Amino acid sequence: MTLTKHFHRFRSVDALLDGRHELENQEIFFASPGQLNDPREGVRDVFWLGDRVVWKNLHRHYLKCLTRLVQIWCAGGGQHEVDWRHVPLFDPILPAGATTEFVDLDAKIETAFFTPEAEAYVSALAARTSPVGREELRSHIQGLNPFAIATIVACHEKSGIAVMKPGAVPTAEKFELFASCFKTSMELIRHAESAPKTPEAQRALSALFQATASVRSQMTFINQYNSALDVSMPGKSFVFVEFPAGYVDKLDSILHPAWYAACFMTNSEDAALWAYYGDNHKGACLIFKADGSEERPTLGLHGLSGVGSDGPRAGYRSHEFLPINYSNDGAKVDFFRSFGLMPIPTLNRVWYFDLVDGWSSCSRDMHDDIDAWRGRYWKTFELGATTKMEDWKAEGEHRLLLHSNLIDFSDPSTRKLKYDFRSLAGIVFGHKTPATDRIRIGRIIEAKCRASGRTDFKFYEAAVSSATGKIVHNELSLFKFGSATAT
Repeated sequence: MTLTKHFHRFRSVDALLDGRHELENQEIFFASPGQLNDPREGVRDVFWLGDRVVWKNLHRHYLKCLTRLVQIWCAGGGQHEVDWRHVPLFDPILPAGATTEFVDLDAKIETAFFTPEAEAYVSALAARTSPVGREELRSHIQGLNPFAIATIVACHEKSGIAVMKPGAVPTAEKFELFASCFKTSMELIRHAESAPKTPEAQRALSALFQATASVRSQMTFINQYNSALDVSMPGKSFVFVEFPAGYVDKLDSILHPAWYAACFMTNSEDAALWAYYGDNHKGACLIFKADGSEERPTLGLHGLSGVGSDGPRAGYRSHEFLPINYSNDGAKVDFFRSFGLMPIPTLNRVWYFDLVDGWSSCSRDMHDDIDAWRGRYWKTFELGATTKMEDWKAEGEHRLLLHSNLIDFSDPSTRKLKYDFRSLAGIVFGHKTPATDRIRIGRIIEAKCRASGRTDFKFYEAAVSSATGKIVHNELSLFKFGSATAT
């Protein structure tokens, strides 16, 4: 059954009826990337390539994020858990009203961290002609984390601000050992830069950094297992292990807005789809009639759509059905040229300006032609939110996306958008959908058809064709809502 400009959405009976009441409420739920089925959902192939200004500011950003984290953790006496909510990724610089004591302390930490070896390391990164990948940058950050923590603690102690009980973190006496991290990173940078620029060589290099990360992860676990790294103190594991390991990945969140997706198929006559998405053939498949054009089909949905002087506002907005790009390669994102969420003053202060080196050349991409930059930015964002691994290619999926620079959709209740009943063209019952559930679904649709005066709603039943042995959808043509009851 091929329906032009129709999109199919599999649902369990529980989601339609008692669990979420989606059918009665005419709701479509938008799931977060973590709730979707591809393990690489939303993962973009971010790379770093820039001048000294942005590279130094990246490490300054990391250092200040870690400083704030350590300060918050220590303020609780190491008795409370900390997580990414306590890391000011968007702007870790102290606010204008900060006390002179802490402003001076921040300056001392930065001076102590950026040793001549650290400056040489930053310069080596800035001299790279090949991009730095996610695995390589993570390796550098994890390697310098002990030195950074020791620097933060030592500067607090010298300023008379106690941040930790003795022995809880590495002491300043180990600086010489920790500072060797920059030498190690310099060697890795030289190795990466000298590698051939062929795709095969770059994949091998990426595999090398992945292997390094795997060894580091295993050693961390072994130390935890053998109690060499005591993580019984609340928050300590996050500060020493999870933060340096996750910092690079979390940087993605300051580039693009959080997004959520509602998934549809162009074809639901597939046994595997019914088994996986249709609750093992016991669910149902909703058929939506798209608006817009053949090239850009859309669906109008009611939900939070803007922000006014009185707060968030709701209304109808068209959402485009976007086809999935099936590829094992993530969307390419140039980190230093993809800051689309920050206000310009914050962007310049945190990333694009340095008191010594001045303005970064990376800022020209945005400032020279903002319209062209904006077009590239949203194209990359959209590609990242609509790319799945090639293993899923047979599904032929399309998505509606929900995102905003102004509205926070993290609360699941804000991601239940309502559709006009006229957009719901029909429902396909699964091969095993119980009669009791079919009747309940039918009663809801009957009430809505009567209320809206509709006579064109169609029901289908999934069945196995005796001719082909494949799933087909047979219209229940005798089941109609008349002036009295369905016949």
